[in-house]
Amino acid sequence: MDSALIGTICGFAGTATGAALGYFGPLRLERRRQESAKEAATENQIALDLDRYVQARVVADLWLDLLRRALEDALMQRLDPAQFDTESTDHSKELRLRTAELTHIGVATVRSGTLFNLLRNATTMIKRFDILPVEEKQQNELDIREIIMRCQLERGQWAELMLEHVRHRTGRDLALIDY
Repeated sequence: MDSALIGTICGFAGTATGAALGYFGPLRLERRRQESAKEAATENQIALDLDRYVQARVVADLWLDLLRRALEDALMQRLDPAQFDTESTDHSKELRLRTAELTHIGVATVRSGTLFNLLRNATTMIKRFDILPVEEKQQNELDIREIIMRCQLERGQWAELMLEHVRHRTGRDLALIDY
């Protein structure tokens, strides 16, 4: 009877162990799968945040470049006002959209509005510059170059601040990116 009791106890212990492994094994695998999925989602969100930051910077840079080229074209009297108006309006809408996306993820600042206003003011000054008499253009050229320089400085400070917000949000140190 002793061997029958030992056999029954061993059989019961084996059944209990098998049942526990059958239950907890897949449960552990499911937890690992969920953790992997969560890590992948976090990485995707970080990539999306970084992409939004880059897109906003690109639009600001394109608008700034448009202003520089437009001033040079206006000085040579070959500025196409309709094309300049269309391009500047497109950049304005695009920057507003990109800034709204940054605001949505919590990284936009008051500086976004300052940069936007400076770019719009420079755009307006170039539009007016193109229709000025020749004798008034020299002084206005200096004023426009100054506001474009202010735009560039503000864009640099804005980009630095945005980068800091993105770094804080994502936990990624992006200090190697040149503003």
